[in-house]
Amino acid sequence: MAERGPFRYHLLDAASRLLPPVQSREGGLVVFSPGHMGDILLTAPMLQQFRSARPTERVTWLVGPWSLPLARHYVGFADAVWPLAPDQDIYWRGNPLWRQSLSTQWRMARRLRQQRPATLISTGLDNAVARFLANVLEPTCWVLRADHRPPRIKRRVQTVVQPYDSSRYEADALAGLLNPLGIPSSPVKQPVYIVHPEERREAEDFLLREGLALDRPLVLLSPGSGWAGKNWPAPRFAALAGQLERGQHAQVAWLGGPGEERLLPAHSAAVRWNWVGRLPIPLLAAVMEQATVWVGNDSGPMHLAAAVGTPTVSIWGPTSPVVWAPRGERHIHFRRGSACPGCRYWDHRAACLLPGHDCIAKVEVGDVADAVKSLL
Repeated sequence: MAERGPFRYHLLDAASRLLPPVQSREGGLVVFSPGHMGDILLTAPMLQQFRSARPTERVTWLVGPWSLPLARHYVGFADAVWPLAPDQDIYWRGNPLWRQSLSTQWRMARRLRQQRPATLISTGLDNAVARFLANVLEPTCWVLRADHRPPRIKRRVQTVVQPYDSSRYEADALAGLLNPLGIPSSPVKQPVYIVHPEERREAEDFLLREGLALDRPLVLLSPGSGWAGKNWPAPRFAALAGQLERGQHAQVAWLGGPGEERLLPAHSAAVRWNWVGRLPIPLLAAVMEQATVWVGNDSGPMHLAAAVGTPTVSIWGPTSPVVWAPRGERHIHFRRGSACPGCRYWDHRAACLLPGHDCIAKVEVGDVADAVKSLL
């Protein structure tokens, strides 16, 4: 299916060339992060390091509308968080509330241009949206992740290209985008999400209303991921839940976004705590903080659970735990296969090339159960 987005940004590019040159720059940084929950959490340490190095410079963070509640949690790292939704379905995933018109995005870019920022950093791989921003803002420097300088960039914009490194932890790679600015980056041990006291009290009240026993371990299962190609087969999660409830006397609760109810066990009696679609991000983070272990696929909830300090057991297929998995002894990951040629695990509309998700199905229930037991 062809995307409409690139054509839109060709038009916006053409319009940007009619703008007069930016005569001077105020300084400051614009960061464009088009991804979802995990991308936001892994970008936050880079913003924190920039803030520490240059505390007086203005930072504007452009994120998808889907990421606004999470990005705004990091109020100390950015002066402003603005919504910018790439016109591509792989980002807004068919939700009409997340779409933006061409005119909306043009006006937003013109408003941002008035700040005359000196630097633009785009954390995603090179795309038409970031090029449009670079041509409208005309920063002194655009730092991007790509193999070469993109075409049709105004000569006044100096580009610094950093190739994608498939062997480097993503948070470290993103922090490394500061190096061309003269800011030495520091290794990121683990992104951190601080739960506020009022959110913690809300989570405690929620767990009490749900009838959780404080003297029994709470295991959170997240059987979804946003892309079907990354999902461990749903029956494996059901089998795992049964083992943990019987063998470890664990309380098992299920998490997920809207539409992921289909990934839960078919018999409703097997699911006592179904929290799919019920927890906004602040409450979700606070509930995760109270849990004993989180278990699931490579997904945003995995990053959030690790960020609040909860041990994780993650199951991997086509994506790389070297790049994306949480760090530390309290985080265990399993990967038994790799992506097939032509796999589109990043596209929520794509189906697995092999029935049964062969790469991720090689991870056995017993392995995951033993890992959870070791953390319990």
